[in-house]
Amino acid sequence: MRALSQDIGEASCHDVRRLFVDGATLVRAKFVVELVATKDDWPEVIRLMETLAQQREWSFRNTSISRPGVVETLELSVCAPSQPIVSVNKQSWAARDSLRESIGVPLSPRRDTIINFMLHGDVTEAVWQPVAADLVAMLEARWPDRVGFIDENSSPTDHRPDFVHPKP
Repeated sequence: MRALSQDIGEASCHDVRRLFVDGATLVRAKFVVELVATKDDWPEVIRLMETLAQQREWSFRNTSISRPGVVETLELSVCAPSQPIVSVNKQSWAARDSLRESIGVPLSPRRDTIINFMLHGDVTEAVWQPVAADLVAMLEARWPDRVGFIDENSSPTDHRPDFVHPKP
């Protein structure tokens, strides 16, 4: 297994270790928006994150893995120095799904179809909220009825943050 620094470089804005400053052992997301999606939507999610990076002239990284019959991962990040990291981390394990089926445990429709977009970083609201608002606008433009929000307790909420643009 390669070290993280070999994959992305220690000075990269994609290096999540930069979030763990001053002895921090836990870093909570500043904002989480969720998308109800299937694996068929993953290529569009990748394009959306690439577009977000291009529009802001930020760095885009796709470290997703495809091992058919084993695992499919969607691992994306968009970032720039002194800006939040916008990340997506979704996994679909074939063995987990087949084990569930073999013992009669149904797949969780919610867990298996939700993609979380998370914003992390030691930045102020004035910095991360416009990024979050743009991300939500992009998601809702493509999937108007499949976007939701996560509250500070990591639970789905119907509350739309005030800084997010009105729905189209």
